Amino acid sequence: MEIREKLLLTGPNRRSDNTLLEQQLVLGPQELEALAPRVDALRRRLLAMLQSQGITPPAGQTPACREGIEVGAAFASLFTATALALQTAAGHRVAEQGFVRDSAGNGIWAWFEYEDDEVGRRASGLALQLISELEPALDWQPEAADDLSGFSRRYEEFLAFARARVLPRDVDALVRAC
Repeated sequence: MEIREKLLLTGPNRRSDNTLLEQQLVLGPQELEALAPRVDALRRRLLAMLQSQGITPPAGQTPACREGIEVGAAFASLFTATALALQTAAGHRVAEQGFVRDSAGNGIWAWFEYEDDEVGRRASGLALQLISELEPALDWQPEAADDLSGFSRRYEEFLAFARARVLPRDVDALVRAC
C-alpha cells in the first residue's frame, strides 16, 4: 500500500463544508487479490480491537463491508471509520467521511473530518498502522517505523495528545458560524 498524496482541506472545499484530511491510497494488485477474500474478517478483527480499547465508532460510521463492494472501497471505508473513531474517542466532534475511486483508476481518495490538523494526521497514521498490523497482506511501512510499541501504548499517547486539542464547544460554535 502506498499513500501517494495527502491534502488538508479547510472548509468549505471540494468535498465538504468541514475541514478534511484527504489521501490517495493505492493498494497493489497482490494486496487487492490477497485482501479480497479476507476483508470481512479484517473488519471483524478491527472492530474487536477497537472495542477492546473502549473505542466505539460514531453512530452510522461503523466499519462495514457490503456484499459485492470493491476491495479498495471496503478498505477505504474501514480506514476512514477507524480514523473518525479514534478522534471521537478523544472527544473531538467529527463525523464526516467518504471516498471515491480516483479518475486514473490507481487507487482511492479517502477523506475524513478533523478539528485539529495534527490530530487528523496522527489519527490517519494510527488507523493505517492498526489496519496493516491486523492484515498481513498489506505492505505498508509507517514513516516512524522505529516505533515497535503495541497499539495500546500508541493509542494512549494519541489520546493524551488529542484530548489537549479538543475545541471547547463555544469556540467550535463560533468557528462553524463563521
